[in-house]
Amino acid sequence: GGTVEFRTLSIQPRPFLGAAHGFQFDYEHLDSDEVWRQGRAVGAVINGRLYLVLLDAAKSHYFPETLPDFEAIVASARLRA
Repeated sequence: GGTVEFRTLSIQPRPFLGAAHGFQFDYEHLDSDEVWRQGRAVGAVINGRLYLVLLDAAKSHYFPETLPDFEAIVASARLRA
């Protein structure tokens, strides 16, 4: 919705929710409001279901400012049985 340009920065394996086969997807995009945003998605498919945590924020300030909190959430995430 409104993205003018989208760039994939990286995609790599990353454990998540105890699944060794999780992933991390980093990207950036320019929206029609002319603000560059950066994002990170961390996820895994477990028992046929996708579990995902996503951070998407203005690249200039909010992304780097909130990344440590996002990483803390990812590290503390647990899947209930």
